[in-house]
Amino acid sequence: MPAGRGRRLAALRLRRAALAWEKRGEMSGGAGYGMGCQISTGGDVYSFGVLLLEMLTGKQPTDDTFADGVSIHNFIDSMFPDRVAEILDPYMMHEEHLVYPAEWFEACIKPLVALGLSCSMVSPKDRPGMQDVCAKLCAVKETFLQFGDFSL
Repeated sequence: MPAGRGRRLAALRLRRAALAWEKRGEMSGGAGYGMGCQISTGGDVYSFGVLLLEMLTGKQPTDDTFADGVSIHNFIDSMFPDRVAEILDPYMMHEEHLVYPAEWFEACIKPLVALGLSCSMVSPKDRPGMQDVCAKLCAVKETFLQFGDFSL
């Protein structure tokens, strides 16, 4: 897949996710703004965490996979860390796109999943602050850049 097509696919996923949130009025798990919570950075962190989990799995919180009280957070948490590869977007782990599959997965993908999970905790007091989130994202970016010559 050409690089431009991958970016368009990611943009389309983000747009679909935003439309789904708008349409449903809440995210599965009920810990964000959809449950009538006051606007806060804690709600923003939650939304970011769910969005990150969506991008990593290719699934929306409203997906049929998450029924009967199972949220995207709970589903991924039940697979973390040992079975994470099973729930990732299949395109992410396609070997032809990876130079160092196992090392890249351990150093970049697992920390992103962990960050998404910590950000999407039900209780705002259990979520990291946005400054910590940014620091962890920057650390993953630096690690990712060590795997090759990428333009970010």
